Amino acid sequence: MGDVLIVRKGQFRPKRAPEMEELEPFDLLYVDYGPMGLYSLSKGWLTAYTYEFKPFERGRPNYVWARDVSAKQPRFGLMNNEGEWKVEPAFDAVQSLHEGRAVVSVKVEDAETRRGHWGAVDPEGKVVIPLAYDWLSYWDQGYSVVRLNGEEGFLDTDGNLLGGRFFQKVERDLQGKPLKVQLDGNWFGITADGRLVDVPEEKPFPFRVGKPITPSKSTQCKSGVSIVSKEGLWGLQGPDGRILVEPKFEAISCFRRGIAWFPDIAKNAWCPIGPDGKARNKPDCLPIYSEVEISHHYQEKLDPDPFRSSVLWMQAFLKHGSDPSHPAPRLIGDGIQGHGSISVTCREIIQCD
Repeated sequence: MGDVLIVRKGQFRPKRAPEMEELEPFDLLYVDYGPMGLYSLSKGWLTAYTYEFKPFERGRPNYVWARDVSAKQPRFGLMNNEGEWKVEPAFDAVQSLHEGRAVVSVKVEDAETRRGHWGAVDPEGKVVIPLAYDWLSYWDQGYSVVRLNGEEGFLDTDGNLLGGRFFQKVERDLQGKPLKVQLDGNWFGITADGRLVDVPEEKPFPFRVGKPITPSKSTQCKSGVSIVSKEGLWGLQGPDGRILVEPKFEAISCFRRGIAWFPDIAKNAWCPIGPDGKARNKPDCLPIYSEVEISHHYQEKLDPDPFRSSVLWMQAFLKHGSDPSHPAPRLIGDGIQGHGSISVTCREIIQCD
């Protein structure tokens, strides 16, 4: 924000591994770096070193979401480049702007359960969609998906329900397909003026969009690194053919942000490893790992134990990349906005054959 930076104290490693995939500056705010502060190149520290920050707008932002993690009740507010509150802290969860609206929520202690009240603010941080819903998605192509009392609907940026009502379920596809609603167990399309129409026939997954791009199979990484196998175990090989990580793991991922993930059998978890082949203490190990993610879809269950299931899924993913005759693993829809199953044959699912 001008000459103001979001800063974390500590040591910096000046050498970057060539295999490390680059981060966009906007994406850095999604990495858990611990407490941070605002620092001005001309004035020095503007805030205490006790804040968590999240993006509010892309490009050169005027404001950023911030909350003081040392506070008794840490909540997010909008902070300007002077370290001052544009909007006082009032929200437990926040998102960035999409189509002029940013989703926010507060946690409410009910008699029986703890839940959130969801709404949205405008580019100035003013609440324009009241915090009155059970859940709210970001806006895309003019609409957000909203949920209240077990029903769903489409909400425009002014807070109006498409068709003036809720439905059993709704489904929004981000690839130009019509909006869909479920009424009395049947699916219909819904027009911009709220009329229900027949749902056009759709092509099932997997689908293809143009020519396949690199990486075209599961054992190729965007950075040029390849996942290689030896005697049923997996490691990583650089673009020049040099072995970066010896093939000694049941499965392994590509490098992202300087680390790859491997299943640590002793810990029953996926743990990080660096380009030097040495295990890392941070970030923390994960109970499961997914190399390919699609919203509202989950790895098919291959073992009762979630960790073992994710290892078997990743093995099938890599084996298919080495030998296409080996069955590709699947992602299963959640039955809400994801339906059916998808065979995962490469890393860019939308580009796969």
